[in-house]
Amino acid sequence: MTNESLRQIMGKEWQKARKRFHYPQLPQPELVDNIPNGCIDIKNLEIKVSEPFIQGFEQHGIENEEAMNEVLTHELTHFMKYPGSVLNVLRLQKSAQGLTDGHKASELRAAFTEVQTNLYMTQEVQHPATAKMRKAYGLQEGDSAGRLMYGLYQEVSGQDFGVELTKEEKGLVGKLKDIDFLDKRQETSSFRKFVQVMKDYQPPQQNQDENGKGQGQGSGQGEGRNSNDPCSGSGKGLEGFTENQIREGLKQFAQECSNPQEYEEIVKQILNEDAERGEERKGQQQALGKRAGIGRSTTELADNFYTALAERYVIPIRKKQMHKNGSLYPHSHTPFEVGDSITEVDAFSTPGILPGITKKWVRKEGEVHGNEEAVPDSFIVIDNSPSMFDSNGNEIISPSKKIYSHIVGATAISNAYLTNGARVAVYSFGSNDHLTNPTKDRKAVHSELRRYSTGGGTTFNPRFLEGVLRQNQGEFDISVISDMDISNLDAFVQSVLSIPQTHRVHLLYKGNGGYVSHLRQTFGNRDNVAILPLTSDSDIERITMGELKKSVK
Repeated sequence: MTNESLRQIMGKEWQKARKRFHYPQLPQPELVDNIPNGCIDIKNLEIKVSEPFIQGFEQHGIENEEAMNEVLTHELTHFMKYPGSVLNVLRLQKSAQGLTDGHKASELRAAFTEVQTNLYMTQEVQHPATAKMRKAYGLQEGDSAGRLMYGLYQEVSGQDFGVELTKEEKGLVGKLKDIDFLDKRQETSSFRKFVQVMKDYQPPQQNQDENGKGQGQGSGQGEGRNSNDPCSGSGKGLEGFTENQIREGLKQFAQECSNPQEYEEIVKQILNEDAERGEERKGQQQALGKRAGIGRSTTELADNFYTALAERYVIPIRKKQMHKNGSLYPHSHTPFEVGDSITEVDAFSTPGILPGITKKWVRKEGEVHGNEEAVPDSFIVIDNSPSMFDSNGNEIISPSKKIYSHIVGATAISNAYLTNGARVAVYSFGSNDHLTNPTKDRKAVHSELRRYSTGGGTTFNPRFLEGVLRQNQGEFDISVISDMDISNLDAFVQSVLSIPQTHRVHLLYKGNGGYVSHLRQTFGNRDNVAILPLTSDSDIERITMGELKKSVK
C-alpha cells in the first residue's frame, strides 16, 4: 500500500477515534517511519504513527484500518484519560511516596497508565484489534513485567494476548485483578495498590547494573516501546504536555501540597525522569538544564514552591506619574484569551476573567516623561528573623517545611512588578542581612524572599534602604514585610519617615500587635504610606499596590 493510501486511511480513522472523545482539538496525525509504533510529539501534541508498524500487521491478518484505529485510539486515551493531565501525573507520583523510591515510583506510574489504557481499550472500547496486535507484535525479550501485564489483560478480557504464565506470575496477576484500574475517582488509591504489588517484584534472571537498575528488561508497558523512541512515550513524565499545560498543572499541584518540600521533591522526581530519558535520546535537548517541554519561566515554577503558589494571585498596581523610567510599561490593551498568562490581566478591566472581553496589557519599552503613568521599580524589605518562622513560640520551622503566607504574598508582589517590566530589589533583614540589587531576574528575587535566620534578634539596618534609593535613579514602590517586632523600631521609623514622598511605601504586617498600632499613629498623616495586613491568603487577595489613603486605618 502506498503512503497516500495509508494517509487516507489515517484521516478516516482519525475522525472515528476523535468521535469517541467528543472531537478534541488536536492537529492531524502524521505518518512517519522513524519510530517504533505511535506516540504524541512533545512539540505540538501531534500524534505520530509508524508506517512500517501499521503495515507489519498485514502478515498477521490485521487490516491497516483496524491497526490504525487502534493506535490512534490508544494514544488519544493516554492524552484524554490516562494520565490525561499534568496534575494527574504529579498526583500519582505523590501517592506512591512512602512505598518506594522516586525512580521506582516513576517506572511503575508509566506502567500503571499503560495498563489503564489497554484495559480501557479491551473493556470500555472493546476494540477488536487490541489483543490481536499485541499478540502479533509480542514483547521485548526479557520483559517480565510486560508478561504480567499481558497476563492481566488476558485474565480480565478473556482474550488471547499470547503469554503462558508461571504459577508465581498467576499469583501476582490475581492480586492485580483486584485493583480497579479504570475508576478515576479511586485512581490514586488504585495506584498505591499497584505499587504495593509490583514494588518488590524481582523478575527471574534479572541482571543488575552498577546503579541497581534492571538490565535486559523491557519497558513493562506491553507495547514494545524502547529508549530510542524519539517521541515522548505515553504516561511518562511531563514530556507529552505543552508548556501552558505544565504551568497550570504545577500551579494546581502546589495548592494540593501540604508543604513546599513535598512539592519540590515530587516535581524533582518527575523532571529527573524526563532528563534521564532525554540523555538516552542524545539527539534531543532533553537534559535537566533544558527540561523537556518547558521554558525558563516554567522551570522556575518547578524549582520553587512559592513561585508556583504565587501564580494564583494577580496583584493590581496603581500606576503613577513617572519622571523617567526605561522599563517596559503598559502601553495599550488587547483582549485576554485562553492560554495567556493571567499575570498580564488588567484587573480593573472587568469584574471577572472573561476570555475575549477581559483586557490584558500590551507593554512598550522606552522612557516615560511628563504626565505619562507607569509602574515604578519595586524594593521589597522582608523580615527573615525567627519570629516570622515560629509556629508555637519555640520551634523555628523553615519555609521549606511550612507554608508561610507572607512569603507567598511577597512573591506575588514581586511578580506584579516583574510582569510590568520593572526591576525588583530585595533587602532581607533580621540577624542575617542580605541585599539583592534591582534586577529582573525572577529566580534570584524569589529565592531571596525565602531566606530565613535561625537565631538572633530583629535589627533593621537603614543603610541598605538608603543606599539602594541613593544609587538608583527613578522612583520605587517600597514594601516592608514584617511582624514589626523590630529591636530598633525607632531607627526603622525614622528611616521610613526620611524616604522622599516621591516613593510609595507599603508596610505589610504579619500579626496585629501593639507595634502596628504605633505605626498607624506615626504614619497616619503620610500621603505616601500604606499599612496593610499580610497574615493570611485572603490578605493577599485584597492587596493593591499604590493604593495608599484607604489603607491606613
